[in-house]
Amino acid sequence: MYDVFGISAGSNDPMNAAGDASLHGDTLTVYGAEVTTFDTPFANGYTLNHTIPDLLGWTDLVQVGNAGEIFYDENDNVVGSNLQAGDNGIAIYLSFMPEAAVDWYIVDGDTMGWDISAVEQFMGALLGHLRAVSPPVVDLSGSSTHFGVASGITTANVDGMAVDGDGTLASVSVVYDIDGTDYIEPMTDDGEGHYSATLTLTAWTDTSTCNYQLSATDNDGLTSITGMGQFWGTTLVPTADILLMSDLYEPYGADGPYGDLGPTLSDSIVNANLTALGQEYDTWSVYWNYHPDPMSVLSNYDAVIYHGVFDWIDNPEETDVHPLGEFVANGGYLLFSSEEALGTYTGWDDISFPEGHFVHDVLGVEWVMNDVGYDSVNVKDGLAVTTDMGTSELDLDGSITYYGSMADIVDPLGWGSPDQLPSPFETHDSMLPSWTGGAYDVSTQNGNVVFMPFNLSMMPDSSQQAVMGNFLAWSAGTVSNEDESNLPTEFALYENYPNPFNPVTTIRFDVPEISDVNITVYNVLGKQVNSFDLNTMSPGAHHIKWRGIDNAGKPVSSGLYFYTIKAGDFFATKKMMLLK
Repeated sequence: MYDVFGISAGSNDPMNAAGDASLHGDTLTVYGAEVTTFDTPFANGYTLNHTIPDLLGWTDLVQVGNAGEIFYDENDNVVGSNLQAGDNGIAIYLSFMPEAAVDWYIVDGDTMGWDISAVEQFMGALLGHLRAVSPPVVDLSGSSTHFGVASGITTANVDGMAVDGDGTLASVSVVYDIDGTDYIEPMTDDGEGHYSATLTLTAWTDTSTCNYQLSATDNDGLTSITGMGQFWGTTLVPTADILLMSDLYEPYGADGPYGDLGPTLSDSIVNANLTALGQEYDTWSVYWNYHPDPMSVLSNYDAVIYHGVFDWIDNPEETDVHPLGEFVANGGYLLFSSEEALGTYTGWDDISFPEGHFVHDVLGVEWVMNDVGYDSVNVKDGLAVTTDMGTSELDLDGSITYYGSMADIVDPLGWGSPDQLPSPFETHDSMLPSWTGGAYDVSTQNGNVVFMPFNLSMMPDSSQQAVMGNFLAWSAGTVSNEDESNLPTEFALYENYPNPFNPVTTIRFDVPEISDVNITVYNVLGKQVNSFDLNTMSPGAHHIKWRGIDNAGKPVSSGLYFYTIKAGDFFATKKMMLLK
């Protein structure tokens, strides 16, 4: 204590004169000695009330040796000291609890919580006296380019935040490498601590990889660097409005050491049935490409059909990290079928999913029992995806995979309450546990998402085509849910996504009544670039895609554009940025 703090003696937990209570009790005011910049602001007192934060009011008394006295109690006993050691060393000793200076935060007679403003002032003075400095706080944004990108891209976006709590930022930049060659790109501030940069992808190919970090340096010369972001090239060239994703778990596929144990056959079956519907679609393998970048890939599509067989891949858990979470949040429609995806997340434990988890927030699942292995399903709720499917039992062909059916049962969000999510399908299979009473949910519909914890490929061909056909008609707005209860009550035009974009962006809008709708795009000179006449739109949430082309079908240049909506007497305008 003497060598570090300059204190020669002290009194621990002093009592009052009667010896029946602590010297200071639960309340105490300490006074600054006006010696340093730390204690001077509190020369008129710094009041502690230990009862508010529920602390014990035991304040010691100290005797200084070669330290200076900086705080006293009401009786001029020393309760704080300061020792200057050399040119830069400072040691502060406080025998009281500065955090006990909280007060009640009261608004119009109602206690709303704690008022910590006095503690903040005290700590600010302390840190200033200690000449403490901290590095910048930095983070990457989920809107940055990440995961597998579309073929042929020439630029990528990196977004993030950087703030310096005790000074100013001298520089903020992206440090990145492409296939081992290092680059640096300064970032632009929007004035609120959000930074962005457009990376030029030098010598980029479909097999390239880019690793990037946000780096910020403050006026004290301290630098902070975020964790690594990454994206990589793929051969995908978006051409359709539908993306068919599959796990294609190749170790057990046709090219694996055991021959096809199911993934290759399942994928070929789903492809054949989607083709039979006359649909044009693009394909994506999660095994080979992992997940797609939301901007360069997913923003091109209105609907995604994901069908997994084994799904033994570590997929993102957090909703704000999983690219399909961002896709759905921005109006995309998702049909997700997999009997092993939930087990991969949980280690095949039968557990609940918390808020913030992709399964909870996007797939709409509250709880799962894994690998029940039922071989049949029935239509349960009359929804868009089950239109005209009847109520007959639908057999699942488990022979498609080596392991047979490993299908799960699930509790939709709101299980057992009036707010329970609807279920397109349930099972009455004999494999159900007895406690289910012979029937249980095996699907959810959560907004624009339909989830089935069994293999789509195991359904009869006609049923697969019905499910996918209904889903795609729903996503295109040609069929709707009979029990739709969330129709918009007023017209609205939303921010386009992504923004900035290259070359495709989605424009979303709400229509509360049958209306003729016009969406028009203008350049900064007010000249019309493209126009969409959408006659007789039904009530609901709608969207269109603008692919960065004019009325003649020619690509437009980079720059700022405006888009308007006119529906009856409603008119609104938004702006968007095309970056090539």
